[in-house]
Amino acid sequence: MISKYNHIIFCFVVLLAGFLFPLNGCAQTADEYLRQGIAHDQQRKFIEAIADFSKAIELKPDWAKAYISRAYIYGRRGDYDKAIRDCNKAIELDPKVAYAYGLRAHIDIIKMDYDAAITDASQAIELNPKFAAAYHFRAFAYQREHKFSQAISDYKEAIVLDPKDDQARTSLRQVLEFSSLSTT
Repeated sequence: MISKYNHIIFCFVVLLAGFLFPLNGCAQTADEYLRQGIAHDQQRKFIEAIADFSKAIELKPDWAKAYISRAYIYGRRGDYDKAIRDCNKAIELDPKVAYAYGLRAHIDIIKMDYDAAITDASQAIELNPKFAAAYHFRAFAYQREHKFSQAISDYKEAIVLDPKDDQARTSLRQVLEFSSLSTT
């Protein structure tokens, strides 16, 4: 009898708490939406991920990490203008986030804006000198601009920082071969 009584009291307290502290349909926090968006990205559910990151931004509009996360998904979907816009907003909110500059450099490369890629990657490197991908992006942009000595230097640094970057190794070999051919 006591357990039935306790159950009734428990249900009443839960019901009362629902009126006093409404859950708004089981509202989630911005952090939860961000985690959910990351999970959707890993499942390649990009539309859902964008919706999650957008909800995180709605709940926490000054959170650069949510803009960067959404920019990353926009980039994966090929919506580069939206990706750049979100990178710009993240940088506006927190100009010291190297990853926003690095992601924007990567998108600059895709858009074949190599001068912008060099500028963005350089800013990322200035903020985080151990950001291997930023060196790789800048090296690639230098390579496309036929600035081979700078490309070689940056590929080497990318490899030092990330010894598993096989793409940087391959690109370095190509630049070394091409630059030696062009000087003969």
